[in-house]
Amino acid sequence: MELLGHLADIELIHAERFRRILCEDRPTLVPFDPEAWTATLDHNNGTPSEYLNLFEAIRDANLTTWRRSSARQRAREYIHGQRGAESYELLFKMCAGHDRLHYAQLEEALRSARNRG
Repeated sequence: MELLGHLADIELIHAERFRRILCEDRPTLVPFDPEAWTATLDHNNGTPSEYLNLFEAIRDANLTTWRRSSARQRAREYIHGQRGAESYELLFKMCAGHDRLHYAQLEEALRSARNRG
């Protein structure tokens, strides 16, 4: 459950970040502690459908925001608290890489669970 909760959390964080980048001039975005979110929000006690429903709703909104953005908007910059200046487009692409990493982990967890019976 932790991984599904984490994916929902990340999507929520990025929803806020995407909108700030589009609406504010070079906003400074602070890093967050995903482990603290997982522990504090007690992701082990949620259900898969709870996390997937939240993730899907926010992801749909984020993709709509991306599709509606122009090339000029995608080039808008923000300041990351650790990495410095980056663009909305780069952040969007980094999100895709983050997804791929965790989807591989989900596939492995499902494969392992099926093998156990």
